[in-house]
Amino acid sequence: FLAKSSAGTGYTSKLELSEQQLERLTNKIYKLNNDVSFNINSPKQVATVLYGPEPEKEQQQQDDYLSDSRSTSKDVLEAMASSIITQRGQMASLILQWRTVKSTIKRETKRMDAKEKGNHVTSSSLRYSTTNTANAAKTQQQQGKTTRILKNSSDPLLLADASSYIFRAYYSMPPLHRANDGTPVGAVLGFCNMINKLILNRILDGERPRLVLVFDAQSPDDDDGTKTFRHELYSDYKANRKSCPIDLIPQFDLVKEAAAAYGIPTLECPKYEADDVIATIVNEVLREEVENSNKDGGRNGGGLSGVNVLSGDKDLMQLVTTPDVFPSVHMIEPMNMIRISYDEVITKWGVPPEKLGDVLALAGDSSDNIPGVPGIGPKIAASLINDFGSLNDLLARADEIKQKGRREKILNNADMARLSRKLVELEKLIPLDKIEMESPSTYLSSLDSMADLRMDGLNASRLLDFYHKMGFWDMKQRVKERMMQKGLLNERNYADSGSMGASSLTSSSTGRDLTSDTENSASKGQTSFNRLIVNKRKKLSPPKPEEFDDIPF
Repeated sequence: FLAKSSAGTGYTSKLELSEQQLERLTNKIYKLNNDVSFNINSPKQVATVLYGPEPEKEQQQQDDYLSDSRSTSKDVLEAMASSIITQRGQMASLILQWRTVKSTIKRETKRMDAKEKGNHVTSSSLRYSTTNTANAAKTQQQQGKTTRILKNSSDPLLLADASSYIFRAYYSMPPLHRANDGTPVGAVLGFCNMINKLILNRILDGERPRLVLVFDAQSPDDDDGTKTFRHELYSDYKANRKSCPIDLIPQFDLVKEAAAAYGIPTLECPKYEADDVIATIVNEVLREEVENSNKDGGRNGGGLSGVNVLSGDKDLMQLVTTPDVFPSVHMIEPMNMIRISYDEVITKWGVPPEKLGDVLALAGDSSDNIPGVPGIGPKIAASLINDFGSLNDLLARADEIKQKGRREKILNNADMARLSRKLVELEKLIPLDKIEMESPSTYLSSLDSMADLRMDGLNASRLLDFYHKMGFWDMKQRVKERMMQKGLLNERNYADSGSMGASSLTSSSTGRDLTSDTENSASKGQTSFNRLIVNKRKKLSPPKPEEFDDIPF
């Protein structure tokens, strides 16, 4: 780094810094292991370093608990790393750091590749370029294709998979609790951060983005509130999933409150999953746009230009359309804001989106406990589907499969493959009157027209009051300042609600009040700027070792 700086090329990317850090950690791990190298990526080799050689099979059969006691999961390593004075604790700590840096490298590599390919998405790029879509339409006309582009081609519908957002927010944030009543709010804060990154600039500029949150419905007819029509087809559907973290459960309703505060409509449907609701809305949008386009010859349209699905769920990749079709369907991975295109699906799965369901039916899905055909993985499944065209044709001509092993597996598990196909199929025809919608907007009361799906206008007091209620003081101050700078808010038309009490955040890991420090630093530096109050927040000083009596520094 110093050499680059002295040469005048001092910028070092996050990827390069992470790679350097990974190399240092690797050397430390090997040195702690008596200068003996091993594959740190391999859980089995890591277990050998931490627990010693694996016992004989006979002994392992006698001790059923043995496999669990040699775990190298994150929770186990964190517990082990708490005994930092032992060599095993030091090794566990280093391996945890190594895995974190390795994940950072993987994420940065993916982000940079997406940026080079033009698939990296920003808040502004969620709106299609009218010039680009017009050029695409012109190309379609030259090729003799039917043009499905609409006049208002820069405002697609954004369908966000709320569960994907909430779980990603939960695991990206520390365990935060509201100080006045102890309510967990870490996932809610993470969710607000993600929504702000997505649409805050736009709503502050007076826009009403076409953003809709889609939730998995909680059915009152079932004990756990998660049963769907797929459980009726296969009782073990998702049976292997762990229970939802207990501190995340109360945050789902708070996220819905957050959506209302932002003015975002929410959708859900009893007995169906969010994926099915998304598929149904996508189907309705495309149908409605094609009908409107046919009515006026493609000149005016109905005010939409396709759909962006914000989710990382592979099942939803079945909805992605080819880039030369308008209106089109794109998918965006919300964590890194990377666009998943038609070609990306083919690269990842070996088949186009319309055949992905057949591949998933053969390969199964361990996360949803979909059985598939034993012994058939995604690559073999893709090869078979490409050879035979579809799952139905494959099953009808299974005796033509050249490889004996594959042929017998398909023939012996044909019924299971058909069942798995029904489980991975997205339901696109849910009756719209069954879909439950909540929206703070008085202009949106039904799903009669997909063109009406959009956020309510910004209500500054409503949003700031929600931040106050949750104890998100720092976020409240930052957003409030931006509102005031844009002339959307001033001290005369907004006052903090005193009825809500003094909300703040505490971290369950340290017990420190995370809000009071920010409040104090903000209140010390208020100055007048163009008759607006602008808070000059000071950086918080780092915690001192003496504040933590229970940690041996």
